Amino acid sequence: PMWILGPAGLKGEMIRVLQVLRVLRLVRLIRMFRLKKNLRMAHKLTQGLFASGVILFHTYCVMGAALYIFSVFAVYLIGRSPLFKVNAEVDGLVQEFFKTVPAAAFSLFQAMTLDSWTGLVRPLMEYSAPIWVFFTAVIMVTTLVLQNLITAVIVSHALGKLAQDEELMVQEKREEQKVELAVLHSLFDELATGESDLLSKEDFDNAVKNNKSLKNNLMNMDVNVAEASEVWDLLDAPPEGIAKETFANGMRAMKGEALAKDSFSIVQRVRRINARISRLNVRLVDYKKQIDKLRTDSTIVRNELGGLLHEVHQFLNFASGCVSAQGISRTKQQLEADMETTYR
Repeated sequence: PMWILGPAGLKGEMIRVLQVLRVLRLVRLIRMFRLKKNLRMAHKLTQGLFASGVILFHTYCVMGAALYIFSVFAVYLIGRSPLFKVNAEVDGLVQEFFKTVPAAAFSLFQAMTLDSWTGLVRPLMEYSAPIWVFFTAVIMVTTLVLQNLITAVIVSHALGKLAQDEELMVQEKREEQKVELAVLHSLFDELATGESDLLSKEDFDNAVKNNKSLKNNLMNMDVNVAEASEVWDLLDAPPEGIAKETFANGMRAMKGEALAKDSFSIVQRVRRINARISRLNVRLVDYKKQIDKLRTDSTIVRNELGGLLHEVHQFLNFASGCVSAQGISRTKQQLEADMETTYR
């Protein structure tokens, strides 16, 4: 910034050059590309380029070494060859492009980039036909091998960096999930023919036979039409029908191969079910003990009640002997009068 460069005594062209460097801040925009679907490819390329910097450096070192080796050969095979001294024009061309190692290296770099290299080679081939073998070897090694190796390194690191970008993978997975759920919701609306918001088994069975969208969806799940009833059973729908969200989540869960997390989830569910069954078994044992105790108590009560009834029966038989079979001849008023006389 100027409040630092000005007091430091930097003026004129130097300040303008340093101000241009502020454009490098635009590189930060690349980080925003990763979460934008339309700009994600640009982020992949730049990330691959930055991630492969070290390997690219070593690749360029190998390329430079190869050019140096070929340049040494070019100086001895072309620059110092007496075959080209016959023609002064050709000899001038040779001395200009192949007299020293740096000149030969730059000429071979031109051949490596395929920049009008035939205009350099054809005049030499008139005096030394095998010269094309040398230049063909240069192009095959530097252009077809090393340059393609650089491209392969960038692409490999771009894909590797993309695979390690967990946030980007989550974003893509979320977008893919939204698309799949939207398609399944649309399919549900197409299948449900009743007035309610539920899909019945009858509607599902009819759609399996007649609906092309459902058939395509089942084919993507590697499910035959004959196995469609198993899909409905796996959805675990109640008798009245299945809701839209349950249908969409269930169909999406059955799509694709079983993953490690699916197997782990099943194992965990089975473990929880076994734990619940064990707790229920303990409770059932306790209930059985209580029932056995109640059965024993009820047997005791029944026996005691039977003995009581037997005693009541005996008492009634004994009391029946105290009651006259002929009945009572006195009236109620007479009995009350006798009772008053007795109490007096």
